[in-house]
Amino acid sequence: MPAPATGWITGTYDGKPLRLTWQHRSQQMDGQADGRPVHLQTHGDQVTGDDGGAVSLSVQWAPDRFDAHGTAPAGDVDLHFDWTAGSGQGEVGGQPVQMSFEEGDMEGTAFGGSVDVRYDPTSGHMQGRLGGKPLDATLTNLDETDFLQHLYLFAPGA
Repeated sequence: MPAPATGWITGTYDGKPLRLTWQHRSQQMDGQADGRPVHLQTHGDQVTGDDGGAVSLSVQWAPDRFDAHGTAPAGDVDLHFDWTAGSGQGEVGGQPVQMSFEEGDMEGTAFGGSVDVRYDPTSGHMQGRLGGKPLDATLTNLDETDFLQHLYLFAPGA
């Protein structure tokens, strides 16, 4: 069966609507995050667009890791995720990110607040605190790694 052409994340973050649509084939993301319109496009190893301000990231994907460097509305982005080790680190807008994730549980710190999120891969439901703020969302045709690759969308000041 071919991979789904579209994926969604819907719910709330910090009490504000969260509705993002991923077009896998065109590598485009549109919607709303934290009350801001989002329009992002991936061209090879570059992610560009708008998230309440300009986004310009250089990204590297591999089966075992993901790295993003550049700028987003919250400031400079420098994120590293190791899928095999279940860890993420770096910073967004000068705020540190230090996370671990295993079997759907994400823990650590991000953007000056705690990360304590439970993710059910079967239903796609995520609930908890991200950067100290409440997150209640559902991923459809996406997984935890898709969410984490766009963590900068949830940074204060974005």
